[in-house]
Amino acid sequence: MSVTLVFSTKGQRYLRVGLAVPLIGSISCLRAMVAEEGKTTPDQVVLSELYATGFQRSFSDDDDLTNVAESDVVYAFQAPPLHTRGGSTRMSGYHHSLPSSPYTSGPDGQRLPPSTTLSSEFLNHGGSTKVLLVICNTAGSGQQAVR
Repeated sequence: MSVTLVFSTKGQRYLRVGLAVPLIGSISCLRAMVAEEGKTTPDQVVLSELYATGFQRSFSDDDDLTNVAESDVVYAFQAPPLHTRGGSTRMSGYHHSLPSSPYTSGPDGQRLPPSTTLSSEFLNHGGSTKVLLVICNTAGSGQQAVR
């Protein structure tokens, strides 16, 4: 499986890695493998499927690896470490899978509304939760399009 790791620092933009993933396992195993290749921690790896039309889905730790096809375009975004007043703090280690891009079809084929209200049910409503928003712009069109 090929995964493109996008770093949060300007020094290194991205790294495309080929991984031999186990046939049976969870996404948390894939996150750990990507983190090792990128010399970062698994807590800083956010996995999602991305196409020219936008984000298709994100992957949760509990998702089965069989849900990811060999042909899926998987990106791993390096999230910056969270810091508190008392120093650095560890991220939760559990990434909730967010809904698909609002401009794609839902599971039953219906068109989803262009709204962010669908995401709120997936967020932890307790305490002082921080949300990492990943935005990927495309410049150009067709074969000349770049992210």
